[in-house]
Amino acid sequence: MFETLKTFISTLDSFYIFTGGTMLFVLTFVTLGLIEERNINKERQKRAHS
Repeated sequence: MFETLKTFISTLDSFYIFTGGTMLFVLTFVTLGLIEERNINKERQKRAHS
């Protein structure tokens, strides 16, 4: 019983690490994309004003 629990927990652990890593990667990617989008919009506005 205890061994099964240990295996289950370690599986859960690696699952969380994997999902956490993926989530972090996606979040970073999305954030960078949004920042890039904002910068592009700023450039467009600058060009439109001048």
